[in-house]
Amino acid sequence: MDIAKLAVAAAFGLLPTLIWLLFFLREDAGRPEPGKEILKFFLIGGFMAAASAILVEFWLKGVFADYKIAYFSVLGLLVFAFVEETAKFLSARILLRKDPYFDEPIDAMIYLITVGLGFAAIENFFELAGSAFSAIPELVILRFIGATLLHALSSGFVGYYWARGRTMRGLLVATLLHTAFNWMVLGFPGLPVYPSIILVIAAIFLLRDFDIIKTIKEKVIA
Repeated sequence: MDIAKLAVAAAFGLLPTLIWLLFFLREDAGRPEPGKEILKFFLIGGFMAAASAILVEFWLKGVFADYKIAYFSVLGLLVFAFVEETAKFLSARILLRKDPYFDEPIDAMIYLITVGLGFAAIENFFELAGSAFSAIPELVILRFIGATLLHALSSGFVGYYWARGRTMRGLLVATLLHTAFNWMVLGFPGLPVYPSIILVIAAIFLLRDFDIIKTIKEKVIA
């Protein structure tokens, strides 16, 4: 494959994730996490989540084929969404063991969102690398307001509920949001406004959760 195209795909795959990362990091203005920690979770956490999700999804595709379950059925979308949300959570959970900077509830949301955006950056790269060069600008915009934001929001919900001691509820909320978004994208191709409405509503609730979590002072137990 053309090296120049790979470089462009990498650069523009990162661009929407970095914009959203800077946006959400503003929510932790009081005691922000060190830049090296954010970078670690973005790169290592994102890679761990993406690699583990790919391996599990590859195995599941074979299982689905054996049982004649359509990959894009509602069941398929639910299962694969749950796999990705769980992979992001477990990757963050592993990296947060004995982390001295994980000392307040909001950190759970920040670190989960960071891992989610690292995951999205890898997704973006492969999506852009496999597309026509002329289609990259449009795809970057669509993924900025679509899949990239989705991963940030869904991971943020997991982080919020984890900090509240309700991790499974967070994974359920994230999985349902992820599934609804993918279902809308598949059901209304060429009409990004519909899945975008879901994300706008989800973003409103997540920002509310940020306001709530800022009022909680108990230390999160990693």
